[in-house]
Amino acid sequence: MKGAVLMSFPYVFIQFIVNSNAYKGQKTASDIQKEMRKYPIDYQIIKMSGKHHLRSLGKLSEETKEGALVVIVGGDGTLNHCVSLLEEEGIDLPIAYIPAGLGNDFARFMGLSLDIKEALHHLFSIRQAKEIDVLVAYDRLNDKKHYALNSLGFGLDANTNYYMDRKYKKLKSSLGKNSYLLLAARAYIKQNNFSLKISFDDGRIEEFNKSKLALIANNPFFGGGINIYPEADNQDDLIHILVADKIKFYHLIPILGRLFFNQSHLKHKHLFSYDFKSCRLQILDEQRGQKDGEVLEKALYDLDISIKQRLFWI
Repeated sequence: MKGAVLMSFPYVFIQFIVNSNAYKGQKTASDIQKEMRKYPIDYQIIKMSGKHHLRSLGKLSEETKEGALVVIVGGDGTLNHCVSLLEEEGIDLPIAYIPAGLGNDFARFMGLSLDIKEALHHLFSIRQAKEIDVLVAYDRLNDKKHYALNSLGFGLDANTNYYMDRKYKKLKSSLGKNSYLLLAARAYIKQNNFSLKISFDDGRIEEFNKSKLALIANNPFFGGGINIYPEADNQDDLIHILVADKIKFYHLIPILGRLFFNQSHLKHKHLFSYDFKSCRLQILDEQRGQKDGEVLEKALYDLDISIKQRLFWI
């Protein structure tokens, strides 16, 4: 049965790159090893304990023998880090992904199973790589590119992720997206207003002076399943941006109500949404940022934002 599944599978070797420090990294690696005994194909599991060890991924991918498929195993942050490294090294090979994190927003939108048996069956059933949009943000101020698969954000969501990672990580593992909402309320209290400017590719300019949040979305989800931008799609070749301006604390109740009841929150008068091909985003007061949940330092940002396609075996 497993041999029949592999008959049209174009690869002859599987290389699993596992972030052992991911939420379910160790267990997932063990489950992969057990399940792979059922498939007549050679494979290797490489465990990397922490994203700093993933620095070797570019070199590893260059040395990967012909006919091998690289499978990233970890959370959204691990996937982001690997894609960023491959982009920086100019390595275009298709990559596969098995989710093993806490948020798993990329997997949620792509319909990827958390069950290893189902995930591997799906992996071996694919016959062609798929093009997925990747957000690219070039920072003019420090000559650096940032990449994101789910979202890139500044202000409230970045500070929420900051508190989550630095102080309340255990809360996330026990409460999931509810922990994000709880910490977002805390972050809101400490979040100062900031100014930003968006210059769109069609010549339009939008300026905001009392913003709490600027979010560039590549799929609907962030924070472990919060449907923040329902129309976002990582295969539509578009960038989707959400700005929250002049938000008061009492606005949060109707916004959250709409968010969870019928996803009509983007119609709130203090939320502004745009869909476009490219733009320049200037964060004019120092703010923390986040890319796929990974916190960026507090700074000014001047970003040229665009989309590029990358091949995924998903």
